[in-house]
This record gives sequence, structure tokens and C-alpha cells, in this order.
Amino acid sequence: MSEQITITGHAWNRIFSVTDGSKYKETRKSGGAALLASLLKLPYEMPRRPKAERILGGTSAWTDGGDRLPLAPAERTVVWDQGEGFGALAAPESGQVLWISGRSLPGREIVGAMQGRCLLLLDADALRRNGAMVSKQVSWERSAAELLEQLRFNPAVNYLMQARRLLVLFGEDGALLLRDGEATLCLAHGREEGTLRKGKALVQDAWAHMAAETARQWQAEIFDLAAVLKAAQAQPAEPKCYPVPAEIPGDWCLIESERGTLYKRAFDLAKNGYDAIEGFPQLTFGDLTTVDRKEIEAYQNIKNLILEYASGRETKPISIAVFGQPGSGKSFGVTEIAENLLPNIKQLEFNVSQFVDEGDIAAAFHQVRDLILGGMLPLVFFDEFDAQDLKWVKNFLMPMQEGTFKDGSGVHPVGKCILVFAGGTSHSFKDFRGRADDGFRKAKGPDFVSRLRGSIDILGPNRLGDGDNTFLLRRALLLRSLCERRLGFKSGEAPVNEVILRAMLLTPKYEHGARSMKAVLDMSRIPRGARFEPAMLPAGAQLELHVDAEAFSRQVRRESVLNQCIEALAQNLHAVYLAAREEERGKNPAEKKRPNEIPWDELTEEFKDSNRGQARDMTCKLKAEGYDYDAAQTPFPAIQDCAQEELDRMAEAEHIRWMKEKTEQGWTYGEPRDNANKKHPLMKPYAQLSEADKDLDRKPVREMISMLDAVGIGVYRRV
Repeated sequence: MSEQITITGHAWNRIFSVTDGSKYKETRKSGGAALLASLLKLPYEMPRRPKAERILGGTSAWTDGGDRLPLAPAERTVVWDQGEGFGALAAPESGQVLWISGRSLPGREIVGAMQGRCLLLLDADALRRNGAMVSKQVSWERSAAELLEQLRFNPAVNYLMQARRLLVLFGEDGALLLRDGEATLCLAHGREEGTLRKGKALVQDAWAHMAAETARQWQAEIFDLAAVLKAAQAQPAEPKCYPVPAEIPGDWCLIESERGTLYKRAFDLAKNGYDAIEGFPQLTFGDLTTVDRKEIEAYQNIKNLILEYASGRETKPISIAVFGQPGSGKSFGVTEIAENLLPNIKQLEFNVSQFVDEGDIAAAFHQVRDLILGGMLPLVFFDEFDAQDLKWVKNFLMPMQEGTFKDGSGVHPVGKCILVFAGGTSHSFKDFRGRADDGFRKAKGPDFVSRLRGSIDILGPNRLGDGDNTFLLRRALLLRSLCERRLGFKSGEAPVNEVILRAMLLTPKYEHGARSMKAVLDMSRIPRGARFEPAMLPAGAQLELHVDAEAFSRQVRRESVLNQCIEALAQNLHAVYLAAREEERGKNPAEKKRPNEIPWDELTEEFKDSNRGQARDMTCKLKAEGYDYDAAQTPFPAIQDCAQEELDRMAEAEHIRWMKEKTEQGWTYGEPRDNANKKHPLMKPYAQLSEADKDLDRKPVREMISMLDAVGIGVYRRV
């Protein structure tokens, strides 16, 4: 560090003392500004009158710093602020300032005095304690969006925006930097805030280490948020940074910032494991892992609801609704959360569509009571509760509201339990609540909704519309889990042929959701310990029960299907070339025919191979522009055209490929064209070609998409 930096602020001694029999040992360590100075290898004089308290048994005591060093003029000053309880600090009158305040916020006057020349390093919890309404452990997207909204519009904290730069740390798990009007969010791992503090992943004095790294970057005018977070970790993982949009949409999802690589990451996840999503926001409970923001927030809300209910004194049931497509795993997620949170959870499940009369409901609640009397907390699933035109909904109102149920002998208390109502005919809470017909009202649907304390929509493995791209990761997570269980491995590369992974990720639809994915694996003839190969897949008639068998099969055979089409594509490309040359001669009758302006069957093998090479290379050009191709229908709509700038780039790439091919055959530049001596007037950079000559490269590229479609190859934008 430069000598032109000054450390000031609150400091203290920490005294560690241990008595072991007759031996007494004492260790002193610096805290606060003094600790920061030592980490930065800067001189620092401890206050003259520290107040130190000795506590036996190895407990550390930290004390008020007493006198503070005077603020000498400096180009850069680092201030460690512990809050007013340690004595007020003054703002440096000049120079750049790094103000570090992890427990409280600097006062309005202090920030105003340093306006435009200060970097504030604050902790998110300090903002929350001072009136900033920022959620915690819901989702990183929501926390970041709410933090920015509070800093901009909440009078309790918006004065902090006067600072030149503002860095807010979410403990050791995340950081948000506001710099020159732009915001960047960095995550240490992607799991919820507070994760690192639960384990042994932090270095001692983690906050001070992050502050020291911030000071180093601040002096050098370098801002590496990943390095700040890594400074707190005992075994540093690589954090991941995301730009935050100026106007944050309500459905903003961090994982969507990697558009163009989602399929690649999903494939890597299915093949190699969960390291592929490290750094992305994610939620894990037992065998449940999700990366979708909607599911993360819903599961987090359910988790908080269950924890609060289980630890409270309420003895009436709490009610939650779960919706999703058939086979989406409606009971799985809630069960994983409950069983990993509480030791005394016991699951019961009833299918309401099979209830015959009210006695069935009473019998179900008697089973619930038996578990409660046995000291358990029942997790009770009423599957397909909305079956039979909501016939039984009204019978659940009394247990939900009053905590009682009726049978032939009278009214009985239910007791403390978690009631989970899983929809069978409604696939989302919005669909269920949105029913406005008289039948919904007569069945007491609105009354049922009013008694719920939480709901969750399980998204499942199928795409839910054009805007849903994270379905690929949902599929990959489910596929990885199913393969681990079916094939008996836990980590590393999955013993599955890549063409099978691709087909299972890109098949248009699973007819019965997760059940169909599992069925494909279960029906496959995979010997114990063997690698899953295409020959082991079930027959088409079996596949047809769960997927589009033809589309699935063509995905498995994608490369061979494409190779079969190369000859047809090459002939089509030649036909396009002939049409372009005919059009050119129509405009310029003096234009001579070229040797390759003859029917396909009359071409030499050299010219035929040139067309074949152009056809093979076209898919590479499409991929370079963010497109992909498939030999079958996929969940993505096929494109019909591409943008002009993309067309020009692909045309130039085609010209480069053609020149390379010609060069390898011995051709060089020369005018006029001389076939005998292999001289060609177009053997020059694309930029030097006339527009007419450029069109010779553009036209086959433009028509390649429709050609591919004609031979059963779909082209779509990569996600």
C-alpha cells in the first residue's frame, strides 16, 4: 500500500485468556481499525486508554477504543466505524475516503460532507436495521432489486446514494456494487444468504479481510467483487458476477443472464454434475435442488412458514396449497423441505378423488390425530383436492379454520399439523383462484383460498411457454437425479451416452412430466454397472406412451440423420448457385458461363465435394451466430429467417471457407478466370468483393434455413 493512505476509526484489544489448572495464558489480538491496519501492513498506534475486560474460558472480549488517532490530511483515508456507541467519528475534510461500517450506518451529515469522494462499505443487515425493507433468504434477485429500490426511494437510507460509490455486502455470501450509476451483483456460491456462516468455510475476522481487500482495490481504482468475497473464505470458491439492469423487471432471473449458454450448461449438469450450476442462485433441501427463481422464492416462503409454525404455540393446522402439471413432483418438494427442517415430521397422503363420502374425510383426520398423539408433526397431503368439481372443498373449511372435524360421534380437535392440498385439475394457484364461475363460489372456493397460508407452483420438466428457458435446467436436474438412482453412481461423469442425454433434454414434451422421464429410464434395458447406450432404449411403442417417439428417435440419431441430408443439401446449394448465375447473366448478357454452371449429375467430384463441404459447414456458421439445429422437433420454435448482420457474417465465413478450400486445391487470385492455371478473380477478402459477388455467398446462406427445414432439420435460437 502507498504511504499516502491513513487508517483511523474505532479500534480495540481482544483478550483471549485460558486457565488450565494452575496455568494462566493470555493472548491479545487487535480489532477494528488496528486489525485492518495489520492486514494492510500499515502502521497503527493503539489508543492510549483501551478498556479491556478479561474473560476466562477462551472467550474474547472487545472493548471501546477510547481515544482515536487525529485525522491528519491524507490523499486517502480509511475509516473503521463501529457506530455511535463507540464514540462519534468525524468525516475527513479532504481526500478520498473509504468508510467501513458493518454494524451501523454513517450519519446523514457525515455522508453529505464526503459527497462525491467516498466509497461506503456497508453490511446489508445494517441497512435492514435502519429501515431498509430488503428481504433475506428469499431469492438473490429479490434482495438485489429491493436493495436498489430502497437506496433510491426510502428516505431512511437514500442519503447514502450521495457517496461516489457504494458497496453492500450480504454477509460473506454476496455483494452489490453501485458505481457510476451501474450496479453489479456478485454471489460467492448462489445458495441463500447466511450459508457460509453456518459452516466452517470462513477465515477468522472475515469482515476485516473483506474490508482489507476492498481497501486494496479502492486505492488501485480496481473493483473485483469476486476477490472481495474470496477474501473471507477459508477455501475460496470462484464467485460469479452479474450485471443488474437499470430497470429491473419483475421476473428478472439471474440465470437468464447467460442466454445462449443455458443448453450447454444444462447438458454439462446432466453429464458431469452439480458443479455446472455453481455460482447460480439455487436452493437445495435433501434431494431437492432448484435454480428457477419462482420455485426458489416459493420454497423459501414455505420453509419460513413451516419453521415459524413448528416453533410457535399454535395448535390448529396450517394450510398450504401446491399446484403443478401431473407428474411435476408436487409432494416431493414440500416433503424434502419439511423432513430436512424438522426431526419429527411424519407424512400421510390421501387421494381426495377416491373419497366416497364424508366418512372418508373423518377417517383421514383420525389418522392425523393418532400421529399427533404419538408426538409426531403430521405432514398431510390431500392429493387432487379439487377433483369432482370441488366436491370436497367445503369439508376442509372447518379443519383449516377451527382446527376441528366432525364424524358420527361429534366434533373432534385436529391438533398441530401441516395440511398440504395438491391440485389435480388446476395446474397453478392462479388458475385455481381465477375461477369466477358460480360453481367455484358455491363450492366455497373463495373461502378455501382465504384459509391458505402459503402456496407453491411446481414447474416440472416441460416448457411452460416461449419465455420459459430455465426448463432445460429443471430437466437436467431431474435427469441427473434419476440417472444417479437408476445407474447407481453419485458423482463424476454420468455413464450415459451423450446422444441419450441430448434427446432427453430436447424432446418436445414429457406426457406425464417427471413420471415420464423416470419411465424412459425404467423401461430401458440397462445391465447392472453398464453404460447407458442407445441400443438399450425401449421400443418405439413403449416410448410413445411418454414422449413423441419419432422426435426422440431422430434426436438420438441426429448426426446420422444430418449426414443423410448432406447430399440433398449439396444439390440444393448447387441449384441456388445456378439460379443466381442465371439471374446475373440476365442483367449482364455478356457474362460467360462458368465451368460449374452445369447440372449436378454432370459436375466433377471436385465441384460436388465443394458443395458438400459448404453444406456441412453451414451448421457451424449457424452455431457461431447463436443458432442450433436438430434432426427433429424440439420445445423451441424453428426460425424462418435471420438478421441481416448475421447473414453478412455467415456469408463472409462461407467466403473464407471457400477460399481455404480453393487454396488447398492450388487456386490463386487472378483476372480473368483461368481454369487451366487455377486463377480465380474472387480469391480475395470478402470486403473487397462487389455486392453482386457478395450475394453469391449471401444467397445460399439465406436459403439454407429453408433447405434444412425441407429435409427435416429444424433451426432455432440457442438458449
